[in-house]
Amino acid sequence: MSMPFRKVRMVLSLLFVAACAWGQATDARNFTFTSQTVVKTNLPKLAPCLFELQGILRERFGQSAIIGGMRASGPSVIELWTDAELEGKAHYILRISARRLSIKGATQEAIQCGLKALDKILREETNHTANRQIAPRRIESVSGSDCP
Repeated sequence: MSMPFRKVRMVLSLLFVAACAWGQATDARNFTFTSQTVVKTNLPKLAPCLFELQGILRERFGQSAIIGGMRASGPSVIELWTDAELEGKAHYILRISARRLSIKGATQEAIQCGLKALDKILREETNHTANRQIAPRRIESVSGSDCP
């Protein structure tokens, strides 16, 4: 009677380990740029950052993204956001996950630095870029001298 209980416990343990490993693997998926990628932003429609983003996307992926507003959503979203809570004029945070690429900056100039960092990543990681993908990461910079 104790033998089947041990087998069940072992199987449950293996399933738990597999579930944990699967969760980690899905969290590490690349961001994929598609024709349905939208830009969510609180910037004015004619902000230079939006034009620079579109230029980077056209150059690296051969296509631009759909510019949405503050409520834009979709299967893959690029966020360009000014955030008054970030301290320092050059402070930006670039976060890339499976469904979201986010650049938040204290100012539009900080977002420009985040866009330059993104472009540098796309130039250096040609295997991912060729597949319209960007590996997950987080970059935070508080000084303008780190602007690539």
